[in-house]
Amino acid sequence: MSGIGTSREKFNAREEFITSDVNRLQSLASRDLQNLLADASSDVGGIPITGLSGPCSLVGVVATFNMTLAAAQALCWNPGDSSLTADDSAYEIARWAQTVLTFGAPSGNPRIDLVVATPAAVDADSQSRTILVDPVARTTTPQNVFKTTNPQATLAVVAGTPGSSPVPPAVPSGAFALFEVFVPTGASDATGFSAVPRMFRRAPFPWSNFSGIVSGFKPQWDLTADPTTTASTISFGALDDCRVIIDGELIETLGVSLEIFQDGAANPFGSPASATWNKPYYLYAVGGRHAPQMGTTLHAPVVIVESTTPPTLSTGRPTAAITTPRGSAPTAACVYIGLGSVIANTTRRAACFMDDSYTYHDGVSFLANLNNVQHVYGGAATAKLEVNSPPVVPAISSRAACSFLAGTGTGTSDAYPDQGDGTAASPGFSATGFPPLLTATAGQVPGRGVLPFNALLPTFWAAAAGAGTLVLAFLGFDHGVKRLR
Repeated sequence: MSGIGTSREKFNAREEFITSDVNRLQSLASRDLQNLLADASSDVGGIPITGLSGPCSLVGVVATFNMTLAAAQALCWNPGDSSLTADDSAYEIARWAQTVLTFGAPSGNPRIDLVVATPAAVDADSQSRTILVDPVARTTTPQNVFKTTNPQATLAVVAGTPGSSPVPPAVPSGAFALFEVFVPTGASDATGFSAVPRMFRRAPFPWSNFSGIVSGFKPQWDLTADPTTTASTISFGALDDCRVIIDGELIETLGVSLEIFQDGAANPFGSPASATWNKPYYLYAVGGRHAPQMGTTLHAPVVIVESTTPPTLSTGRPTAAITTPRGSAPTAACVYIGLGSVIANTTRRAACFMDDSYTYHDGVSFLANLNNVQHVYGGAATAKLEVNSPPVVPAISSRAACSFLAGTGTGTSDAYPDQGDGTAASPGFSATGFPPLLTATAGQVPGRGVLPFNALLPTFWAAAAGAGTLVLAFLGFDHGVKRLR
């Protein structure tokens, strides 16, 4: 028979309809609904995401070491539950009412406690019913019976071990972590505790297969820093709502809470950039269920990590694991958010600013370090731009914002991208070729534009009308960040 949307119990007309049959009908319908929810929120690997279905908060109570957990519910992938039968879904629902949780007092060292929930069920709605106790004599008796079974959660606080650098305790078997709570030494009550989510809102299909920025997460470099002596610092808009989907989890925080760390395995500042060229590096937002984070002072659920490991733009993930203060974070826990630079021959950040498409470098620190290609013409010429030293161009970018820096002699000079063949017979110089991407006339410096290039063959071509020197500088790069709209 077609058109059957859920599993159902089948009956023969001569069968006696009993209570266990009715209960199974309800179990099958519940299983199918939960399995549909599981399928609709599976991540890239096909694993259903354990996550909240709505917001949840944990707030300290004044003058006590108690915290109030808001009412909420979660869907928890729990195939290891030994009580499951063939009629049950492994995507269990945990639901709780507003609850006041008791924490231990601060000790001589800080610690990290966990708030955990274990899925359960509770019978409720007791009502009086007439119950058949003897089918032969047709004897009945009134009894109180539960008419409803509701999903529930058993809540608990798991105390961590105090220490100078505390770590969260292990999550008990069958339970799921809702919050990490940082308990500082000097807190006089729970309002001094810092609660950081460990469970986030799950994104339904198709977003459960996505990673990317929803809003915020735009780095702001300090443009007033002296590039010859001082590294530019990075911050985020203090009150910006920063939202990111990391492998199907919607994670939210404020810009003021984001801390900057360096990749322990690929630190951009572990060695100086080359003497001639600025060195690009990449910024990642790291967190979520694959690699829980908390920071060291601000306790946000996401941290920002600077790394020389390039991203795969189709996924927004790094090409290798990232090392964070909490240890190694797999690629599924990371989202690429931007591109920075290390000043040539130093371990200092170059000052940059970022829009939705490009990361731009300040004109002083970037250009003073000769991130350019140049050619000296003895007369009218068409030639490959000679490179002072092979330019370090970001492997992710396909476009660069460029400028002519030096005088071009008499007449006009044009710059074109290479077409990938590495020869002067570029289509850019054919009779029906495309217009030049960048043009400058003698006495008009700089001329600015956008120049596409092949990241594996960073070669450029120029046509000069007269003798002179043509210098082409890279002011910025298309950083390729994917934002969800």
